[in-house]
Parts: sequence; structure tokens; C-alpha cells
Amino acid sequence: MDIESLRMFKSVTHYMSITQAALILDISQPALSRRIKQLEDELSVKLLHRSGGKVELTPQGVRFLQSADCILAEHDSVRDEISSDINDTKGHIVLGLVHPMARWLSESFIEDYSKRHPNTYLSLVTKSPKEMVTMEGCDLMVSPVLPDDIALIAKKVHKFKRYFCASPDYVRINGLPKHPDDLVKHQCIVNSAVNKNEKSWLWHSKTGEQGGSKITPAISTDSIDVAATLAIKGMGVASLPGSQLNHYFKSGSLVELFDYQFYQHQDLYLVYRTREFMRANLKQLILELQEFYRIQYSNCTLSN
Repeated sequence: MDIESLRMFKSVTHYMSITQAALILDISQPALSRRIKQLEDELSVKLLHRSGGKVELTPQGVRFLQSADCILAEHDSVRDEISSDINDTKGHIVLGLVHPMARWLSESFIEDYSKRHPNTYLSLVTKSPKEMVTMEGCDLMVSPVLPDDIALIAKKVHKFKRYFCASPDYVRINGLPKHPDDLVKHQCIVNSAVNKNEKSWLWHSKTGEQGGSKITPAISTDSIDVAATLAIKGMGVASLPGSQLNHYFKSGSLVELFDYQFYQHQDLYLVYRTREFMRANLKQLILELQEFYRIQYSNCTLSN
């Protein structure tokens, strides 16, 4: 039973004439008669008595008309409410983030965004990279990984750089590597969020070279913050995003190992379900995040 058939039935009962209803609905009389017959067949009841060009409701038709009125009223109410939500700049948005990105946005973006949009309520949900392959529980994600569901939209907002770092004490004790190939002799803090255990690290260089170097995993974590903490404690070499490193370098708790000549590339995506029927406040958040990342990364000396 479809909504359009209910509307056609209601129109017929309003004019008590299939001919008049067909004229108003701008369809042929035989087509309208077939739709009413299909509705009767689906319900297994006779809704209308037909006599010449006029129709009369059967007792079952009277009861069904009352139900049809309720169904159509509820449908129209829900449609109007949803349409209002789509065009409304108010409402609740759940934003999924890895923990370091949640911390960074909390320090640099969320306050200004909330002041500009006081009627939008943001919920920040932290997820591990493995959890970000789906959109469960989120309206939007800022993700360093592509989702598994190809129906989801993943819009790349930046290709950022990860640099090889260690604590000054680790370098003093273990020496300073001169090339990523030397990392096989060092303890490395690897990423447990990848699909398999990391046994090598891919790298790029400022001179245009690229390659892969074997490493010696010492400990693993799926958290950039934890990897940074372990590196500061002297547990090994970590590969960390440039946008996260300035304060570590300024404090002297970490040092970059290759004078910024070697690094890893990683993409950052905004992930959402569809461009169609997107709520206005969600569309606005996506646009503002795109602009924020464009400005921030263009000003970040390490990630350029």
C-alpha cells in the first residue's frame, strides 16, 4: 500500500466521482480505476460501489477512509518535520574523531565554531582508527582512514606528513640514524591500527625519493598520543603527524631524526553518508572544517 494510492482514494471519495478525481489528479480515468482496484485487491475488501459515473463508499470504505486520513496526516507531518530539519541550521551533530584530532580541534576550532553557531549542539566522539571504517553513531567523521563502505563519501581535506621522532635521551643512548634504512637497528613504536603488523615503514624524501625500510617493532599502539608519550619516555622511534609536533620540539621532549628530509604521507578525510538531503547545519560544519584545515595546514611549517 503506497501513499500515492491513498491520496488517489481520498480524492475519489472527496468528489465521489472517478472521472472528476482523474481530471483533478491529471491522470486517465482507466489508470485511476486500476489503482483503486489494486488497493481493494491488496486489502481484500470492496471500498467503493460504482454506479455509472458516481461512486459510493461501502461500510469498509468508510472505515478505511478514516484510517487513510490518519496515515496521510502523519505522513505529511513527518515529511514537513524532516524538510524543516534539512533546512534548519539548528540541531545536534555527532562528530567522530581520533583522540589527537579531538584534542586539537578542541583547542583550535570548536570554541569559535560554537560561538558562530550557538544553536548547533556538537557531540565529539573519540574513536580508534579501526572503529572509523564505519559511520556507526556519527553524522560526520574526521578520519585518517578510508571507510569500508563504498557508499560513504570520503572527501580528502589534506595530505599531511608524519615525521620520525625520538627523545633526546633515546638518541644519546642509541645514536642518530642517518637514513630510514637505519631504523632496522632501532626500537620502533608501530601502529596497531593497520590491518597487519608493521614490519616496514614507507617513506618519501624532499628530493623526490620514496621507498620502504625494514623496522624493528618494539611496542605498538593505535593512538598517536600514546605513541608520542612512549617516544618521550625513550621507548623508541615514532612516526607522528607534523601538526602534533611543534610543542614537543619547543619543549625539547622530542627531536626529529632526519632534519625533515624523510617523512611519511597520510591522507585526512571528512566522511559522511550522502550529499543529498543533508541537513543545513551539517553541510555548514563540513564547509567550515574544510576551510579550517586548508588554513591550518597551509600555515603549519612541519606539514608543508
